[in-house]
Amino acid sequence: MASSSFSPAAPPVFNGEGYHIWVVKMRTYLQAFDLWEVVNSDVEPEPLRANPTVAQMKQYSEEKSKKHKAMSCIQNCVSDVIFTRIMACETPKQAWDKLKEEFQGTERTRQQQLLNLRRDFENLKMKEEETVKKYSDRIMAVVNSIRLLGEQFDEARIVEKVLSTLPERYEAKISSLEDSRDLTSISLTELINALYAQEQMRASRQEKYQEGALQAEAKSASSTSAYEGKNTWSNEPKADGAGRYPPCPHCRRASHPGKVCWFRPDVQCRFCKKMGHVERVCKNKGRPRYNQPQQPRAEAQVVEEDNDQEEQVFAVSYSAIKGKATDGWLIDSGCTNHMTPDASIFKSIDRSFKTNVKVGNGHFIKVEGKGDVLINTPTGTKLVTNVLLVPEIDRNLLSIAQLLEKGYSVVFKGKECLISDSSGSKLMTVAMTEKSFIVDWNKSPDSAYTAAADESKLCHKRFSHANYMSMAQLTKEDSVENFTNSVEKDRKFLTLKEVHDIHGNQSSAQIKELKAHVTSLELELKSLQATNRDMVEQLENKASEAEKLGEQNIRLQSRISELKIMLEMREKEIFILTKKLEDDNSESLSGMKNLTAQENNLLSEKETLQVEKALLKENFAFEGDEASNQVQRLIDEANTLQQQLESLHIQKAKLELQFERKKQKSSEKLNEMENKKSELKQMVEDLQRDFKAKGDEKNDLVNQIIGECLKNKSLQHASQGGVLEIGLHAACEETKVSTCSPCKFKHISYPGKVCARTNTHKLPE
Repeated sequence: MASSSFSPAAPPVFNGEGYHIWVVKMRTYLQAFDLWEVVNSDVEPEPLRANPTVAQMKQYSEEKSKKHKAMSCIQNCVSDVIFTRIMACETPKQAWDKLKEEFQGTERTRQQQLLNLRRDFENLKMKEEETVKKYSDRIMAVVNSIRLLGEQFDEARIVEKVLSTLPERYEAKISSLEDSRDLTSISLTELINALYAQEQMRASRQEKYQEGALQAEAKSASSTSAYEGKNTWSNEPKADGAGRYPPCPHCRRASHPGKVCWFRPDVQCRFCKKMGHVERVCKNKGRPRYNQPQQPRAEAQVVEEDNDQEEQVFAVSYSAIKGKATDGWLIDSGCTNHMTPDASIFKSIDRSFKTNVKVGNGHFIKVEGKGDVLINTPTGTKLVTNVLLVPEIDRNLLSIAQLLEKGYSVVFKGKECLISDSSGSKLMTVAMTEKSFIVDWNKSPDSAYTAAADESKLCHKRFSHANYMSMAQLTKEDSVENFTNSVEKDRKFLTLKEVHDIHGNQSSAQIKELKAHVTSLELELKSLQATNRDMVEQLENKASEAEKLGEQNIRLQSRISELKIMLEMREKEIFILTKKLEDDNSESLSGMKNLTAQENNLLSEKETLQVEKALLKENFAFEGDEASNQVQRLIDEANTLQQQLESLHIQKAKLELQFERKKQKSSEKLNEMENKKSELKQMVEDLQRDFKAKGDEKNDLVNQIIGECLKNKSLQHASQGGVLEIGLHAACEETKVSTCSPCKFKHISYPGKVCARTNTHKLPE
């Protein structure tokens, strides 16, 4: 009862994608209905024996219908597009093998797929940002694909692959598993669950901390210091007298708190960009001695500027947050814009430019404006454009990226940074100081930006005038009498100079860009010309194919006519033979009737003679010798008649045998004629079907040629009437264009053109 009430879910439908998944589902679905053996073996049920019972007949009927049920399941579990590929299959095994061969390939293809999957499996490696669950899913996807191709894959091999490709942050967990468990007998599920539990534990312990160089954060984040790690350190367990801490949860050492461990899972190496270790212990740079003290390093940290839809990445060093403000500018490779906290050095500033800068720990600092900064150097005042005003940092930052955008080159060699202009002239050499490159404009003899200044700047210095913005404000409000507006002149002059330098660099860049664009256009033109030639060749090939198809259709049509004539002749011959056979049969029957009548006559005569014999015997005693002689004569006549009768019987038997032989030969000949007739009919039908298919193929090809001709811009357009003509011909029955009466062919052309075959008439308008 349980099996009869079982109703599985809807069958899986295969639409051409995911065959390896569908085949497993479909096999289970067929097994649920006890139909898989029919598909897999394709064995006919044993025939019924003599005098079968009702149960045997019922079982035989069920086994016979399983093949049709399996075929119905397979046909209903594929889409219409896939069904057209198996509709000609007669058995479910044929349909199943057809799908397997098409979507799984042959044995050679399967071996190639196995080779590729094995290579993918060997190249699998866990990514730094990837979780254990996602990594195991990637591994199992490859393993399942290998198993579906028929290769056995042990779970121990998968466990070994996971253990050998885990990142360094899982070494502690692997060591503990090696001590407590036999890794050769551990299952994949147990291993993944153990590693996942460690991941969850690490995620719950993660806190915001910056090792070495500190990230910039808002002053409001802490009332005492911008460095959040200061409070974090105070919450750590204190070291004992020997300087030991509780064992670190990451490296198991007691020389430091867990929050400053070099192997924390949430820290990213600045050298190899991987998670789980810091640059100090990066394997790519060489591992240092572990007894060296861990000290914070004043290096640049990457933070992000969050402006709704736009992110701007720049760097802020330790001194930029906590150090004392200096006049120098820190060269930073992580900056995307120059930055300064001092608003007084701006020559012009756009206070309407507001945005926020998102630092690495999630806090935001504000950008109060953007403008141009004048810098006093020994060689004069220089202009730095597009500088962001960020009051909450204490260090001026000079962006390498922005220098490169201006056309300058920045090269770090040894312990020096060389800055050159677009022409290659050296502008500045900055020496490394405390692992940083700080530009001191007052000491630098070189110039980072080309600018010019007049003698009014010396006057401003001698009289200790205020900054340029203050002087511009005094001039604007007419607070000082007879004060020359040199600030505005300086601004215009420096702006024009800067624009000239920028446009000079941009002009050369634009020329190079235009040359590259012209080169790309030439290459594209050559490619289009090659494509055009290929299309013309394809068009010519298809035109010749169309002509060949037309000739082939004509030959097929003539062949069909010949076969029809042959069929009619065969039918006439069959009719004549049948008539002759009927005549022979009638003659044989009449002969047999005559022989039967003669036999009956002889029998009657025999009976008469026997009666006369009996009468003669009765009269023999009275008549004496004469009677005896007469009786003897009668006996001789009777014997003669008996011999004649026997000869007639023999003749009748011969005629019957001859009649049977003629009848058998006539039947065989008649059957042979019928078979030939059916074969000829089938041949005619096949040829008609082939002719129709060739006609459809010809029409499709002709229509395709017309479409390509109209799309191809390289075809010559006739200047006399603007008529596009293609000299192709095809059979007359299937095309849909006008027909020439002299040549009896339809032409692919426009009205008014001369027939390309006869050159004697025009096509109808």
